[in-house]
Amino acid sequence: MTKGKKFKQRVRARMDRNAEAYRTAHRHEDTFGKPPEAPLEDTSGNPPQAPLEGIVIKSPQTPFERNRQMFREKCLPTWKALTESLSGGHDVMSWQTIPEMVSVLTRIGREAPLNHVLHPDGGGLDLSGAVLSHEDGCIELDFEGTAYVVRPKSLRLVMPNQDPRREWAYFVLETGGLAPSGTYPQPPTIPLESVVELSAGRYVRSEAWDEGVYGEDADGNPLRLPSNARQLLRHFGGPFLIVAKASTYNALDRYSGDHSKVSPTAFDNLVQEMVHKLHAHGRYGKPHWTWG
Repeated sequence: MTKGKKFKQRVRARMDRNAEAYRTAHRHEDTFGKPPEAPLEDTSGNPPQAPLEGIVIKSPQTPFERNRQMFREKCLPTWKALTESLSGGHDVMSWQTIPEMVSVLTRIGREAPLNHVLHPDGGGLDLSGAVLSHEDGCIELDFEGTAYVVRPKSLRLVMPNQDPRREWAYFVLETGGLAPSGTYPQPPTIPLESVVELSAGRYVRSEAWDEGVYGEDADGNPLRLPSNARQLLRHFGGPFLIVAKASTYNALDRYSGDHSKVSPTAFDNLVQEMVHKLHAHGRYGKPHWTWG
């Protein structure tokens, strides 16, 4: 079977599984497991605008739109239950210690598997959980089998006002301070590096995974990867935004890391403004969006 045919099968399977349009499923599958490209620098000095203009709501008439509505009905109650349980009745809840953050991230993956994590430099994946890393002060984020090593700084849960469905509730995992491992002679031009882990904290270049060897011994014999070798992505820093997969924000996000281009306060205000505008236009809770 050709590589292209396998890819199309994955896209079709994702469409059936998540009630996504072909273009959305194609975008997610094309991003999976690949380091995202470096984002274009925003030199305008202006914060991202709430993407509401030019969007219209259609009645759920087509099979896809009905499936999308069913997907929201499956996803959003679980997200509401989780976020309200973790918020303790507060508008903002934060966790500062690594064990606390690992516990909350694990709960997200276990209790709300229909989540989506938007990365600081673009792209996104679904979170399955988190564990402590072998690297000091770091954790591993499990994105459906793809492991990201990050150095966490804080984890926040924000519960916007006028959002009884909790569709707009979100988490922000702030990370930073992780340096390149030295595996490559030149530092990466993007804020992450792909490596193969031979043992705890011992890394070699990513191409070793495809070749099955990572060098030669003193006699010139190939050094084969051990059976416990695995691929890792080490991300150097930035905010990871965690939202409900069926949320309107996730449907409108451009996969360009907009949440990382403004301060946390500015982003909180931006989301709250979007919720207010939805109420003002009678659109709050409407699941079917298209670009008009």
